[in-house]
Amino acid sequence: MRLVRLVALLLLLVIVLTGCGSVLPDDVGFSSDTDATDSITNNTVTAEPVDTTDAPLTDTPSTDAPVIDSFVGSDVKSEDIVGLLKTVSNFYLNDYVTNRGDYPDYNDWKSSTFQLGMLEAFKVTGDSEYYRFVVEIAEKYGYQVNFGADTDYLDLATTMLVYSDLDAILRDDAKLTDALRNADYAVRKGTLNYSWIDEIYMVSSAYQYLTARTGDPKYGKLDYDCYMRWRAKLFDTEEGLWYRDSKFIYNPNTKYVSGSSTPNVSPNGKKVFWGRGNAWVYVSLARNLRIMDENAIGYEQYLSDFKAMSEALLRTMHEDGYWRANLGDPDHYKTIEMTGTGGFWFGICVGIELGILDAEVYLPVAEKIYQCVTENVLGKTGRVGYCQPVGSAPAAASKNDTNMFGVGLTMMGAAAFMRLCEDYVSPIIDQNTVRLMDEECRKASDHSYYLEPGYLKSSEITKAYSAAKKDYSSNTPNNLFDGDYMYQSTGSSWVGGGLKSGNVTLDITLANAIDIRRVSFMPRSCRAYKFRIDVSEDGKEYITVTDTTKQSYPGGRHYNWDFDTVENVKYVRLVFTGIWGDPVDWVTITEMFIYGETNN
Repeated sequence: MRLVRLVALLLLLVIVLTGCGSVLPDDVGFSSDTDATDSITNNTVTAEPVDTTDAPLTDTPSTDAPVIDSFVGSDVKSEDIVGLLKTVSNFYLNDYVTNRGDYPDYNDWKSSTFQLGMLEAFKVTGDSEYYRFVVEIAEKYGYQVNFGADTDYLDLATTMLVYSDLDAILRDDAKLTDALRNADYAVRKGTLNYSWIDEIYMVSSAYQYLTARTGDPKYGKLDYDCYMRWRAKLFDTEEGLWYRDSKFIYNPNTKYVSGSSTPNVSPNGKKVFWGRGNAWVYVSLARNLRIMDENAIGYEQYLSDFKAMSEALLRTMHEDGYWRANLGDPDHYKTIEMTGTGGFWFGICVGIELGILDAEVYLPVAEKIYQCVTENVLGKTGRVGYCQPVGSAPAAASKNDTNMFGVGLTMMGAAAFMRLCEDYVSPIIDQNTVRLMDEECRKASDHSYYLEPGYLKSSEITKAYSAAKKDYSSNTPNNLFDGDYMYQSTGSSWVGGGLKSGNVTLDITLANAIDIRRVSFMPRSCRAYKFRIDVSEDGKEYITVTDTTKQSYPGGRHYNWDFDTVENVKYVRLVFTGIWGDPVDWVTITEMFIYGETNN
């Protein structure tokens, strides 16, 4: 029994029974976001949402497991996991992003998974930096799914998971407006394409959340119906594990030739159950069981499958606390695979806390994973290694292999494990502070928030063109001054190719000569390009005012390059020569601003 929580519950019971004063529900979670006057005056609540309001959408469902006291928690110290979460996130967002330019600020599945890890860290630590990071991105995209366009490609809809979690933390109908738009589109079509199991993770728990939040069963029912359709084909009921898609369904008569031509059999003639693919499903089931009412459509099936998978994970885990890339053949790839292991860690811990999994059996498993992560996976810097890259089948992963979704899954697992620590106490989170962060990030989503007066308007730019070897026809330099600084695949950025084989040049002609003092731009993924800024009065003789090709600098979302004022400039040239970090072939700039005073 966890002593701290038990004492708190006993004190609460005494107060209620004796009628002595008001009881602040600090142990029950976030109250919903509402304009109604609240009898609670200090606005401090813990991280698990509760149902308390009447609004256009129904009461806010929880995306957290409840805190339970039916077992003795882990001896691992909560503060150690707080440090782990901070070290891991800091390494990825600072050192790794600087070197790779792979910043998790999109609204795709990879970034969304990293953001879910940040939100899980926020909910268990109360550290507002995690929450602010995610809200800034959500506000940047206006809580849009696929930039507001209908999509049935579920990789492009995974951000619905993030918006659901943000709404559960602090209720706001605006966070779900576009998610509902895209969900309604799927309902009209009558299908979610779960033909490869990754896609179950991408949206399933968002649809269950929308049903719990709106009270309309159509979203959860669509998810369940499509889940059952593909479960019948892809779930091996004997093994309790999933085939990634129909190509992987085992045929004992198939003889292994190569991974690509015979994906349904391992080199040793065994079944192929992709570790990460199964982790996607397992994470989704755990999230669904957090959200759904026990009487909801599909709950019993999800519960049954979660238990079956949990038993399979006991059989397939390596004795040192990790899973390999192929759960059906441990000798297929013999190293740790962390994207699968991180997801399994999360699901097991959620199952324990929900009371679904026997703590006596599974808590030692969770502790063994923690030991593996701290002793074998994390480097001294906080790098989460052994993360299989993007793929669709088991593959090798080295200690130096990391990626944003592997980091996100590991953070999700660590945060869920922290809830099981004997000394863990839910953080007290000030709801007004969270609301203020939402408001601040909403203001910051306006591109003018980043700007100072004095930049040229689009009408003051006569011409912008590039000498790139490859250009996207719709992503021309003219997009640099269109007032839209949100990266999209087409129509809002300049994309110039050929950087790996030579320089990429961008030339800008101004309507009038100016005294120039700054050039500012927003690169995709916070990339730290190597480039020069040259300026000219006549378009023939140029002088260099900025040169980043000799000294590295950290990646960022918005760069201001200041220099001594140069008079009578009508031509601005940027010459991109490479990038600080892993090479990329494309220069992608979302928006550009030129600062100066017209010389009239």
